[in-house]
Amino acid sequence: MEKKLGVYLNMFLSYLGILAIPILAGGVIYWLALGVTKSQTDKMNDNLLTMVQRELDYKVEEVIKVTNSVAMNSKVEELASVKGELSPENRLMMYYLYQDLSKNNLSEKFVDDIFVYFNRLRAVCSIKGNMSIEMYYDLYCDNSEYRIQEFEKYLDAPHFWDTLNLVRCNGENKLIFTMSDINSVMGGPRNFTAGVSMNLTALKKTMESMLWDKRMFLLIINSKNQVIAQTGEVPEKLSLDYDSLPAGNYVDRKLLDEPYSTFVRESENLEWKYVMLIPQSIIEKNARDIQKYAMVGLFACIFMGSAFSYYMTKKNYNPIRSLLEIFMGQGGRKPSKGENEYQWLRQQSEQFFKEHTDTRLLLADSQKSLRLYTLLKVLEYPYDMEHMKETLENYNIKVGLGFNAVIIFDVGQRKADADRELAGEYALRRFILKNIFEELVLDYFHIETVEIGERLAAVVGLPADGKEYQEKLIELVETLMQMTEDKFEFAVTALVGDIHEGLEGIHLSYMEACEIGEYVELLNTDLIVYCDVKNVQKKYRYSIDTEQRIINAIKTGHADVAKEAIGGAFDENIIDGISIDVCRCLIYDMMGTLLKGADEGGYHNFSSEFNFSKDLSARLPVGELKRRFGKLVDQICDKIESLQREEENDNKLSKKVQAYIQENYQDPDLNISMVGQSFGMTPAYLSTIYKKQTQESLLDYINKFRLAEAERLLREDHSVVEVAQMVGFRDSGSFIRVFKKKMGFTPGQLKKKN
Repeated sequence: MEKKLGVYLNMFLSYLGILAIPILAGGVIYWLALGVTKSQTDKMNDNLLTMVQRELDYKVEEVIKVTNSVAMNSKVEELASVKGELSPENRLMMYYLYQDLSKNNLSEKFVDDIFVYFNRLRAVCSIKGNMSIEMYYDLYCDNSEYRIQEFEKYLDAPHFWDTLNLVRCNGENKLIFTMSDINSVMGGPRNFTAGVSMNLTALKKTMESMLWDKRMFLLIINSKNQVIAQTGEVPEKLSLDYDSLPAGNYVDRKLLDEPYSTFVRESENLEWKYVMLIPQSIIEKNARDIQKYAMVGLFACIFMGSAFSYYMTKKNYNPIRSLLEIFMGQGGRKPSKGENEYQWLRQQSEQFFKEHTDTRLLLADSQKSLRLYTLLKVLEYPYDMEHMKETLENYNIKVGLGFNAVIIFDVGQRKADADRELAGEYALRRFILKNIFEELVLDYFHIETVEIGERLAAVVGLPADGKEYQEKLIELVETLMQMTEDKFEFAVTALVGDIHEGLEGIHLSYMEACEIGEYVELLNTDLIVYCDVKNVQKKYRYSIDTEQRIINAIKTGHADVAKEAIGGAFDENIIDGISIDVCRCLIYDMMGTLLKGADEGGYHNFSSEFNFSKDLSARLPVGELKRRFGKLVDQICDKIESLQREEENDNKLSKKVQAYIQENYQDPDLNISMVGQSFGMTPAYLSTIYKKQTQESLLDYINKFRLAEAERLLREDHSVVEVAQMVGFRDSGSFIRVFKKKMGFTPGQLKKKN
C-alpha cells in the first residue's frame, strides 16, 4: 500500500508539473504577444516576399532560358543571313522554326508569345505564326507609346536581356524580354532579335493571390525606377527610389501618413526589386487578438488541466500494477523496498526485449546460413531428389522440382589478387548482381542465388527443357550485363550451363558452367553458353605473323595487302574442313585483328560504329565472308586516311589544349569547364572541336595524361596516396577506380610488379 501511494502521488504531481509548463508559458505569451507576433509576422511576410521573388524569378529564368535557346537555334542563324525575298527552302525552314518555337514547354498562363524578328527580312516567326513585322505589330503589339516605326527601331537595336513594358490599345498589358544575336551585342551587324512576351495581367493575379490582406501593396521596380507590376491602387504620393531600397525589412514612416513595414528582395536574374508594404495597424490588431485569446486559454487550461490530471492519474496506475504483477510472477528479481517501480519496470522490459531480439536474430542468421549451405551442396554434389525434397521445402527453396539451369557470374576478382583495396568493391558488385538478376528473373522463373568464393551462382527453375526458355534466360543475362556496364560501370562474365531435370541436373549444369570458363579468353566474350561451345574443336591456324601483317597493312593504308592476308587465312583453314564452331572462333580472332589495326591507325570508334554480330556469321559462305571482311578493311583504311588528313590540316587548337592540360594536370579542379574557360569557349563546344580533331574526348585525354604521369611516379616508388595527390585526384579511392578501369590493374599491383 505504501508503494501504491508513492507511485500514485508521484504520478499526480507529474501531471500537475506538466500542466504548470503551459500555464507559465501562457503567462509569458500574454506579456510578449505583441513583440512575438510582430516578429513572426515580419518573418512570415519576409518569407512571403521571398516566395514571390522565387516564383517570379523562376518564370523570368524560364523566359531567359527559352530566349537563349531560340537565339542559339541553328535555323535562326541561317535565316538571319538571308537577304531579299525568301526562297521556298527558306520558307520551309521558317515553318520548321515555327514548329521548334511551339515545342517550348512554357507556362501558357504567363507567356503570350515566343518570337524571332529578322531585320533583313522585316519578318517575324513566332508561336502564333510567321508574318511581316507590320502584321505582327497590328495583331499583338499595337500601343500608343511605340508606333510601328519606333517598335521596329527598338527591335533593330542591340539587346541583352532588355525588357519593354507595353500597354496595348485594347488595354492588355505585356512585358517583352529581348535578346539580340551575339554579333550585335558585341558591336557587329544585327541580324535578328529573339523575344518572349509575358502576360503582366496573369503576373499581377499571381502577386495578388499571395497577399493575405487587401491593404497590403506589392510592387516590382526596375533600376530605372519604373514600376513593372503592382497590386491594387498605390497612392500617388508614394515615391520609391530603386537605389535607396536595400534588401531586407524595416519600418519606413516617411512613405505615407500611416507607418508601413517595408520588405525588399532583389531579383536574382534582372535588375528588379520586389517591394511589399504592410500597414503597422494590421500587425498590432493581430497581436491584441492573440493577447485576448491567450488570457482565455490560460484560465481554461488551469481548470481543464487539473481535472484531466486527476482522471489520468487514477486511470494510468492500473496498467502499471498489472505489469508489475506479470514480471514478478515470472520468478525474476522483485523490486526492493523503496525502489522506484518505474525504473524497475524499465529494467525488466529492456532485459526481456533484448533477450527476445538476440534470439530472433540468431535464429534468422542460422536459417539463412543453413539455406545457403543446402544450395551449395546441391550445386557441388549430385543429390537424390527423394532425400532432399523435405530439406528444400523446409528452407523454401523453389528450384530442383523440375528443369533447372545454372549461371555463374564473375566480376573479375581472383584469389591470387594480392591487392585488397578493391575487395569491398567486388563484394558490392556481387550484391548488385544478385539483386538485379533476381528482380529480372522472378517475372518469368524461380531463382535461387548463392556466393561461391568470389563468384555468384544462380539456379534458375524453368517450366520445361525448351529452346524458347533457354533463349529467354540468355536474354535476361544479356540485359543484366548491359545494365551493370551502363549504370554501374563494371563488366560481368556469365557462364550458362545446359538445362537439366532434377536435383542431379543442377549439379550437372553447374559442372558444365564451370567447365566452359576456359572459353572466355578463347572466344573473347563475356557470355558463354555451354550448348554453343560443347562441340567446338580448339585448333585452327592463324599465326601471330599473319595477324601482325594484317594490322600493319591496315594502319598504313594498304587495304589490298590486308585483304589478301585475310583471304589466305580463310583458305588455309577451310581446306582442312574445320567445324562451324571453330570457324566462329577464327572470325572472332580476325575481328580482334581489325579492331587492333583500326585502333593503332587512330580509328578508335570503329568498335562502336560497326555491329560485328549482325554482319559476320560463321554460317555465311567463305566467299561472302571474304567479301565482307574486305569491305570492312576498305572502310577502316579510308577512315584512317581521312583522320590522318584532318589531323595534319587542323590540330593547332588540340595541341594548345593538350599543352594547357600538361601544365595544369596537378590541379584537382582541372576539368572540361576549366579548360573551356581558359580558351574562351563553352565546355560542350570545346569538347566537340577537340574530339573532331583528335578522335578522343577531352576528359579521356585529361585522365590518360594523369594516369601516364601516375604510372611514372609509381615506378619511382611513390605511395598510392602521394601519386593520387600529385596527379590531381582529390582522394586515393577515386584514383584507384579510374586507374583500374583504364589500365586493367590497380596501382598496388603495378608497384608489386616493379
